[in-house]
Amino acid sequence: MEYLTIGNNKVSRLGFGCMRLPEKNGSIDYEESLKMAEYALENGINYFDTAYIYNSGESEEFVRQALNKFGRDKIFVADKLPMFYVNDEADFQKYLDEQLERLGTDYIDYYLFHCLNPSFFNIMKKFDYKGFIKKNKDAGKIKYIGFSFHAEAASFKEIIDDYDWDFCQIQFNYLDTDYQAGLEGYEYATKRNIPVIVMGPIRGGTLAKMPAPTKKLFKGTSLEKLTPAEIALKYVADYPNIKVILSGMSSIEEMKSNITLFNQELINTLTTEEKQKYIKAKESFFGYNLINCTECDYCKNECPSNIPISEIFSRYNSDLASPNFEHSEWYNDLDEKATSCIECGACETSCPQHLNIVERLKTVDEYFSDQ
Repeated sequence: MEYLTIGNNKVSRLGFGCMRLPEKNGSIDYEESLKMAEYALENGINYFDTAYIYNSGESEEFVRQALNKFGRDKIFVADKLPMFYVNDEADFQKYLDEQLERLGTDYIDYYLFHCLNPSFFNIMKKFDYKGFIKKNKDAGKIKYIGFSFHAEAASFKEIIDDYDWDFCQIQFNYLDTDYQAGLEGYEYATKRNIPVIVMGPIRGGTLAKMPAPTKKLFKGTSLEKLTPAEIALKYVADYPNIKVILSGMSSIEEMKSNITLFNQELINTLTTEEKQKYIKAKESFFGYNLINCTECDYCKNECPSNIPISEIFSRYNSDLASPNFEHSEWYNDLDEKATSCIECGACETSCPQHLNIVERLKTVDEYFSDQ
């Protein structure tokens, strides 16, 4: 396992993203998830990333159980302040203290302001976020402070320049080099000597469903025998200032595959030819007009009609790349599909990708209804 440094800690290059944990009867399957945690620790993963809203609020409880079972000193915990719920200055402290209680710990190793965009950043400045950071760093409740980002590169630079951040977290993969912070943001943070953590390296699973014509582009290179997910991870791992690459693993099988990859040397290992293949793969993917959904399910938590939005989009993307009657059959048998949408817009407000979900649902419904 590769280890790089953030602050005084040697963190595993592969991070356990605790947002897609296995479930049973609508809740986290704690027995299976803790087996994953044990396997992760036994194989060198020491960075666990959670958030207030992951797994409908259960993810922090899972991390608490992992800390209790395997030892607080074995795990670096990353958690996030839910900016979407902050209404006044006191909320900063309220949520941090609640999260510490949920986690059953006195401190959080890596604390982030969650899902920053210009609106949330204005709220932070209004409520003296710097004073909040100082107070809680001095008290030992926060070891290192950063933010996760979902907006345009210009506002990323504004946020980076406003404080002496310990790290930042961006969405980055070979499709999203020009999206949100993207490559421009990575390079700017690197210039400022700010470590980068990456989320969405496989774009919520989208890049694991590589169409056959796209996969053929890698023939004749060292990437040819890798799975589509491994190809995506290897691209991100080539960048030296990306200290942790988060993978929202849902099974030990996925974890084993990722660990095998990260047990190799990865930084600066791609050839010029291979980098060109990624550019062609990006062009190929965009030719399918896929919906840029990372399946985070933030929208699902807000939808009053209980439409399984991310799964609908996932099936649509898969069908575009490889038409399959089972996808349309699944869609048409749904109790709540696109036609159940009341166009309230709550899903769009919560979407980190800023998707026009209401209109895209109509597109999907028309697509599957015509099959």
